[in-house]
Amino acid sequence: MRLAGRVLSVHPAIVTGLFVAMLICFGADFLPEPKQITSPSTLATGAMLLTTGATVLWLYCLYRAASDRNVAAVGHRGKRGFLFALLAAAMASSMLLFPWEGPVYRPDLGFMLWALAGNLLFFSSVWAAANALTRFESRTRSAAFQSTLGTFALIVYLPLGIWVLYPRIRRMLAAPLSI
Repeated sequence: MRLAGRVLSVHPAIVTGLFVAMLICFGADFLPEPKQITSPSTLATGAMLLTTGATVLWLYCLYRAASDRNVAAVGHRGKRGFLFALLAAAMASSMLLFPWEGPVYRPDLGFMLWALAGNLLFFSSVWAAANALTRFESRTRSAAFQSTLGTFALIVYLPLGIWVLYPRIRRMLAAPLSI
């Protein structure tokens, strides 16, 4: 089984657990305890980087697996990996360069534009993955906007949406590769 198949075969409970662990780490980092093991936002940044990296990998695997199984209708072989690489770089750098000054957040225009670019890349990556899955299911070159929008919403709210998407992904993984 390829990497994409292995990543997409992960049970939804593990995906939801990863997000819950990230939220616990994020909350624990800001507890008002005088003996902090880590500096402020280090634990939260690490948890966010881990979750973001896993999410970007999952999105890329979903896009790649759906594209590989639907080459005739897609018209390409999933050669848009640069979008996901840019997303990973933008999200990681924006989290690492987050402008904290002590316990206070000091926004600046450059960081806000960088974060906006990262968010646009995130939503375009989610749209590409949702569109690839929807096109695979309908076996067409273009998918209906409503179908893609519904899948897009499920992926955006991944900790809950994975439970609905998982049967669809299993059916996709059972299909033969078109390569």
